[in-house]
Order: sequence, then C-alpha cells, then structure tokens
Amino acid sequence: LNIYSDVLMNSRFLEENLVNHYDIKCDNFLIYSVDPHATASSLYNQSSDIPNFSVCLADFGESLVYTNADAGYSTDNRGTEFIKSPEMLLIAYAAQVERETYDRRKHAGARATSDIWPLGCLFYELLTGEFLFYDNDWVKFFIRVTSDPELITEERQRALGNNPDLIGFLNFVLIKDAHYRPKILDVINRLNILKQKIANQYQAREAQRKLEAAAAAAEAAVAERAAVATAAAAQSTGTHEEEEVTTNVDDSGVNANSQPKNDEEKAEVKPEEEDKIKSKEEEEKLKKE
Repeated sequence: LNIYSDVLMNSRFLEENLVNHYDIKCDNFLIYSVDPHATASSLYNQSSDIPNFSVCLADFGESLVYTNADAGYSTDNRGTEFIKSPEMLLIAYAAQVERETYDRRKHAGARATSDIWPLGCLFYELLTGEFLFYDNDWVKFFIRVTSDPELITEERQRALGNNPDLIGFLNFVLIKDAHYRPKILDVINRLNILKQKIANQYQAREAQRKLEAAAAAAEAAVAERAAVATAAAAQSTGTHEEEEVTTNVDDSGVNANSQPKNDEEKAEVKPEEEDKIKSKEEEEKLKKE
C-alpha cells in the first residue's frame, strides 16, 4: 500500500501538469533507491513495510499533453487492452460508421478520468501480480468492463483474501461512468483511510496473537509445575514405601526387625525355652568348676 501511495503521487503530478498517460500499469513504473548504499538484494527483498525505494512513471508513448481541460480529450484508442477504461474501449466501437447507432455529432473519447480506471487495475495487479480483467475470451472481457454489473468476480475477490476493505477500495475507483469516477485526490484520501484501517487491523491481530501466546505460555508453565509436583510426590511415596519394605540387618547378621524391641516382647518367651536356657547356664557353671 505504501508503494501504491507513491504511484498515486505520480498520477497526481500528471494531472496537475495537464498530462494524460493512458497506459498506467506496473510494467511502466521504474524504481530507484532512496538509499545510496542499497543493494539489488535489499531492493527486491524488503525488510520493512516502508520501502527503501521510490517509483517513477515511464513510457509516455501513449500520453497526451494539453493546455486546457477541453484539449485533454482523446478520440484515439490508446493503451494496453486489459487496463483500458470503458470509455477507451468504446472509442473504436463508437467510430464505426456502419453501426446503426452511429452519430457523427457525438464524440466518444477519453479524458483525464480515464487514467483513474487503470489505477484501480494497478492496485489489484500490485497485490496479486495479475491483471484484474484479463480473459482469454476478449468478448467476455469487453462485456465485463463495459456493461456487466458484476465487475469484480468471486475468483478475483478470493485473490484478495475476500478482504472487504480492499474490495471496497476497488469498487470506489472502478466506476464505469467517467462522469462519476473519483478524482485523483479522492483516491488518495480513500487510500489513506484504507491504510489506517489495515494498520489498525494488523495491530489488533498482533495484540491478539501476543495475548494468545502469553496465555499459552502461562498454561504451559502451570502444566510444567503440576508435572514437577506430581513427579516429586510420586518419588516421595516410592521412597517411603521402600523404607517400610527394606529391613535393617545388624552386624551379627540377625534381622533387627525380628529381635524383641522391648521388655514386653522379651517377656513373651515360652517356658520350655526358659528351661533350656537355664539348663545350659548350669552346664556352663559345672564346666567352669
């Protein structure tokens, strides 16, 4: 859109200096760097939405230079076929003497407003790389531009992402009746409004994207903390169970857990075992004696 804004400034210069170009299209614009250190790579691969080059219009082979508004009127069929305004397309047809509705008193031609029409075509071409009204069938093309109420087909709208603001801008510029077609200043003002809307939409999308990214990061952090807590709890539980199952063995090799832990357990020794212990103690005394 910033490049297109530069294109409109070129067209405004032509109108202010009484020049009708009649062949405004992307192929007839040259670019020149505003940065003396810019390379060819930096020109063709822009790193910002503000281009590091400017454009200038060339190829004035079809143009008309005039001194007053009445003189800025052409009855010659000029320009590239698929960007011609409806009135320019009708010039050749209107000049056919053999047609039934021919009237030599009526002069069919194109004025400065005829250069507004291709600006709409260029807008589409700049965004998509294709001609807006190109058709292999010339008759279909002619009817679409001059009389068909459906000027911008669904296919062309899809190429613009079905963006209502872009489509609305084209409908504003591409008025078939030259008397009602906007002036260059109207187009410039409308573009400035469009640029602001697109910028606002972009900022809103960026803000929404950042919010979604922040929410996703927060959710991931919560999930990570929950996973760490779960793992720690599982490890603690496993250690506790292992401590309960593991038995402690003393230096003599006797299971410490199997030994009596207090006097009550010692008191639970059977009488038979007590007799055996006493008899052993008596035997040891006799041996000593």
